[in-house]
Amino acid sequence: MSSAVWRRCRQSRLLFAVALAGVAAAAVPGFAQAPAAPAAKIEEAPDGSTAEILKFIEQLAEQEEPEEATEEEQLALQRKVIRSIAAAAAKAIAAKPATPEEEAQAYFYRLQGLALGVRLELFAAAADLAKAVAAPRKSKNEDVAGLGLKFFSEGRLGDWPNLEEDERAETIAEILAPLEQGVVEGNQIQTVMTVADFLEMQEDLPRAVKLLSAAIPLIENSDFPRREDAVKMLGGVARRLSLPGKTMALEGTLLDGTDLDWSQYEGKVVLVDFWATWCGPCRAELPNVLNMYKSYHEQGFEVLGISLDDDPKQAASFIEKMEIPWATLFSDDKNARGWEDPRAVEYGVTGIPLAILLDQEGKVVSLQARGDNLKRELHKLLGPPKSAAE
Repeated sequence: MSSAVWRRCRQSRLLFAVALAGVAAAAVPGFAQAPAAPAAKIEEAPDGSTAEILKFIEQLAEQEEPEEATEEEQLALQRKVIRSIAAAAAKAIAAKPATPEEEAQAYFYRLQGLALGVRLELFAAAADLAKAVAAPRKSKNEDVAGLGLKFFSEGRLGDWPNLEEDERAETIAEILAPLEQGVVEGNQIQTVMTVADFLEMQEDLPRAVKLLSAAIPLIENSDFPRREDAVKMLGGVARRLSLPGKTMALEGTLLDGTDLDWSQYEGKVVLVDFWATWCGPCRAELPNVLNMYKSYHEQGFEVLGISLDDDPKQAASFIEKMEIPWATLFSDDKNARGWEDPRAVEYGVTGIPLAILLDQEGKVVSLQARGDNLKRELHKLLGPPKSAAE
C-alpha cells in the first residue's frame, strides 16, 4: 500500500478497537466459522461516492466511548462500529472508487473490519472474510492485491496447525506467486517477512529459509524502489535462520574501545545477546541471564552482549548500574548504530532481545535462548550448575 494510504488507515481508531476489547487485531485465526453473537443495529452508510463513504467510515472509527460506559457497553459499541465499518466499506467498493488510493483504503477497511469481526465472533465474518479476500488478490491495483495477500496469509497462518502439508506448501506458493509474476511492492515484501517470522516461531526454519531464498532474487531483479534495502534485510534474516548447526564468528569493537578477541570464546558455551537499554523485554530478561551467568560461568559459560543503543555513554552507564560482568560490542561508527549495527544487519535482527546460543564447538544450538529455554539448553550442554542460582 502506498505510504499515504497506509498512514491514513493506521490513524483510524478501528485499529485500536479490538485492543480495547482485549482482543489482538494483528492475526486472524483462520477462516473457521465463528458463532454468531447478538449485536446492535449497524449504522448505514449514506449513498454517494466512495470518498463520501470513506469519510463516513473515518467518523465511525473515531467514535469515543461514553465516559461512564461499562465494559460491556464499550464492547457493544465496538462491535457495532466494526460491523458498520465492514458494511460501509463494501458499499464504498461498490461505488467504484475514483482513484487507486480510494480503492485500496476501501478494501483495507472492508478486510480489517471482517478480520476484527472474526475475532469478536460477529455476524458471518469468517465466511464473509474468506470470500472478500479472493477479489482483491486478483486486482490490477498492486496495493489492493497486496492487501488481499496479507489477509489471505494471516488467515492461513492462524489456521496453520490444522493445515495439511500440501496446504502449507500451497500457502507458501501463493505468497511467492505475485513476486514471480513481477508484482513487487511493500505489502508483498512485508507479507514474506511476516510469514518468515511466523515460521521461525513455529521452529520451521527450513521452510522459512526456503521462502526467503526464493523471494530474495525475485525482489533483487525487480524495479521496486527500495529493493536493495529489502534484499539486505531479508538476506540477513535468511542468514540468521540458517545458523543452527553452523559456526558463528563475530568481530568488532567493544564498548571500552578495544577490539573483540573472538578466540577467547573458543571451547566455551556462548550466549550472543542483542539488546538495548531502551528495550523493556531486554531489561526484563536481564536478571535471568545474570542468574545463569552466575550459575554456569565457572563451568565455561560466557555471554557477549551486542548493544543496539545509539549512545555509548547511556549503554555504559546502564551496564555499570546493573553490574553486568560480560563484554559488550558497540559500533564505533556513529552512522551504523542501533538497527544499523553491522552485526544486526548481518543477521537480520528485526526485534530484540535476540539471544543466540553457541555450544563448545562454536555451533549455534538455539536462536531463542531466553527464559527457561536458556536454562534447559545450558543444562544439556553443561549439566547441573555447580554454583547456586539466585
